[in-house]
Amino acid sequence: YYKVGKIMYSSRKLNKIALTKQRTFPSLKCTKSPTHKIKDTELNVEKDVPSLEVGKEYEIKRTELKESNHDLYLVVGSIDGLLFMNEEEIKSHFDVSVLNSLGLKVWDAPFFKTGMQIEEKEEKKDLKDVRNLG
Repeated sequence: YYKVGKIMYSSRKLNKIALTKQRTFPSLKCTKSPTHKIKDTELNVEKDVPSLEVGKEYEIKRTELKESNHDLYLVVGSIDGLLFMNEEEIKSHFDVSVLNSLGLKVWDAPFFKTGMQIEEKEEKKDLKDVRNLG
């Protein structure tokens, strides 16, 4: 049994509560799109293009980082294919107010095992990700 607040729950009950939250987790509306760089081969220049469509709703899936304590979220249906964000980025690019009204947090997003081994780098300059999340 586990104590949550003043109530004792069995691990089975806690799993049932977590699954219920995952099933009721809504799609989130994009309010600000991050960008990614693409190379225009004709002009031989890189240009920033949006990764998400502002105003469109996206499914958010929680996934894992290899050997890290940080949660990572997969945005399903991004323009550039695979888009991963951390919780702060989700909060700054999506309308999360609907979660508050449902009593949910970003962490309650359904878990999705990507099968990819994503390693977190120590220094920013080592990151291959060139998205501009500003």
